[in-house]
Amino acid sequence: MNQLDKALLAENQAILNQFADQGSDLSQARVIDFEHVFQDKTAADRFCDLAEAEGYKATLYERDDGNWDAQASTRIIPTADAITLCEMELSTLARQHDGYADGWGFYRTQ
Repeated sequence: MNQLDKALLAENQAILNQFADQGSDLSQARVIDFEHVFQDKTAADRFCDLAEAEGYKATLYERDDGNWDAQASTRIIPTADAITLCEMELSTLARQHDGYADGWGFYRTQ
């Protein structure tokens, strides 16, 4: 991906600024979890396989509503650029399998 989505980049920077304001140390690498939703387990499994081929750790969870959550995780320094790049890459994979991105997050540490 050559260009980062400017709106997504700005949104991610704003989120990171909030985390920093709340005391999170964003200078250290940490595991970031990127969430994706699928209606079909086969599609979710395929997404997980492709995400793992790209170096992510992928985990699948069944939801109460019959859909599937596919979580792709990677250890990076949480910068807006790095998160946006991952988010765009994974969102493209999810859309190719009729899924959609549903946010990202990490466990807060000092």
